[in-house]
Amino acid sequence: MDDEQAEVASFIGSHLQELASLAQRAGLGTLCFLLEMATLEAKTVAGDGHDRDIESDFDGS
Repeated sequence: MDDEQAEVASFIGSHLQELASLAQRAGLGTLCFLLEMATLEAKTVAGDGHDRDIESDFDGS
């Protein structure tokens, strides 16, 4: 993957995270979950989250 693709994936991931936060505040749990999964995938593709502990995203740590 080149730098441009990683940058695009990172950009998309940041926007997905914002949407997930909005969905959570609106009480849309299923949508929030799906957006968080897409966010994790975008960060992994971008190389921003490949070494993160995924379980920590769900337990609030």
